Amino acid sequence: MNNPQEMTAKIAKETLAIQKGLGEKLGILIMISIVSIVGLMIAFYKGWSFTLVIIGCFPPLVISMTIMTTVMQKGFIGNTIAYSQSAGYAEQALNAMRLVAAFGQEAKEIKNYSKYLILAKQAGIKTHFKTALSLGFFMLSVFGGYALTYYLGGVWISEEIPNHTTGASYTSGDILSCLFGVIFGMTSLG
Repeated sequence: MNNPQEMTAKIAKETLAIQKGLGEKLGILIMISIVSIVGLMIAFYKGWSFTLVIIGCFPPLVISMTIMTTVMQKGFIGNTIAYSQSAGYAEQALNAMRLVAAFGQEAKEIKNYSKYLILAKQAGIKTHFKTALSLGFFMLSVFGGYALTYYLGGVWISEEIPNHTTGASYTSGDILSCLFGVIFGMTSLG
């Protein structure tokens, strides 16, 4: 059933596919796990109370990212269906070109094709509008989280809120260390 001359080529091909499937992904998984753990460890070490405040900014970010991903996937499917309908109609008319020309139905076919193109265009506009809104909500979550973090960090520095880790009050270095530790840790988790 199997050709013996093809066996070595098949084994080499399958081995390469397994290496591509596991090799890079396993290394990346290990790397992002370590980055996530170390980032959060550094953030909690530099100031656990402020780190908890920063982590509170991530649920809206996760929700907005989920909404954006869902909207983009549904939009892509809708656009694909709409454009495939117009492409299918055009292909059908082109395959029957002699018949269309024989009965003088070119204008009718152009009108029908334009109708499908208008539907595809409307689907594209609707999808792009929803994608833009969800992207705007995502960016609001990102920059709102940054703004809240910098504002609260400034308040904690000016009010000299004590850092429970060091015993002294929070410094700008502590605030930035917490922020970037959480950003790297949570982004790697995502």
